[in-house]
Amino acid sequence: VNRTGRNDIVEAKVSFDDENVYFYVRIREKLTSADDRNWMLLLIDSDSNTKTGWLGYDRMVNRKSIRSGKTVMEKNVDDGYLWGSPQTTDLQVGENELELAISRKALGVGRDSAILDFKWADNIQQTGQWSDFTLNGDVAPNDRFNYRAKLDAEK
Repeated sequence: VNRTGRNDIVEAKVSFDDENVYFYVRIREKLTSADDRNWMLLLIDSDSNTKTGWLGYDRMVNRKSIRSGKTVMEKNVDDGYLWGSPQTTDLQVGENELELAISRKALGVGRDSAILDFKWADNIQQTGQWSDFTLNGDVAPNDRFNYRAKLDAEK
C-alpha cells in the first residue's frame, strides 16, 4: 500500500510583472506542515529546453530551507538529480494554498518574453527517476506532463 499521497493538488496558476513570476497552488484540504519531507515542490523548466536540467527542469523550489515567508530555489547541476546555487525567494502559505514570488532574474528570463514549463509535486520520494511522478505523492499535472506559462513582454 502506497501512503505517500497527502496534499491533493486541485489548482495551479501563474502571473507575472516586470520583476517577478508568481506561482500559485491550491490543494483540496488543509496543507500539511512545511516541515514535512518533500513538501510542495515546484519544478521549473526555465530555458525551454527539455535536454537540459533533470528531466528538463532547471530549477526546484521548496526542496529545503523553508521558513516563515521565505523558501529556497535551487538550480540544476550537470543535468542529473543534483541541485545547488540556492537563492532565497518569497513564500506565502495559507490554510490550503501557497504562492511564490520568484524574480525573473533568478529564473534567468529577464524582462523579455519567455516560456516556462512547470510542475507541482508533493511528497515524491526524490529518487531521481521520472517514475516518481507516477508512483508517489501527488503531482500536477499528472505523470510527465507540464503546465506552460507564456510570459509576453510588454509592447
